[in-house]
Amino acid sequence: MQRLGSTNPNCFPRNSPPSLMLLVFSPQENRLRQEIEDLEKDTGYKLRVLAQNYPDTPGLAIKDFWQVDDQTIVFVADPTFGNIINFNVGALVDLDIPRSFWSRVSGKYGNMFFWKEKVTFCYSI
Repeated sequence: MQRLGSTNPNCFPRNSPPSLMLLVFSPQENRLRQEIEDLEKDTGYKLRVLAQNYPDTPGLAIKDFWQVDDQTIVFVADPTFGNIINFNVGALVDLDIPRSFWSRVSGKYGNMFFWKEKVTFCYSI
């Protein structure tokens, strides 16, 4: 039996830009797309951003859709579990930072307490 949400290419948006799969307004999308393109030019690594809400997720289908390889960083935002943000980092990604950097960022900025305190405050301003 296939796990629900593990591979579901039907979750891909029809008009999604090649590096983003999230729900944002056009000005935000354009700004994010440009920042990702600039980052990719500067580093040579691919960055892909996925906002999902498990089990409504493309799951492993993103590997083919985005041609994820050893030089790809996939940033996943999913409010379903305790950590809202996670990173899948390709084996050849070397940014002169320790590998533990990704889990530290996820642990500090992805936990529910941070989001409830900081993001709720930002929305109330």
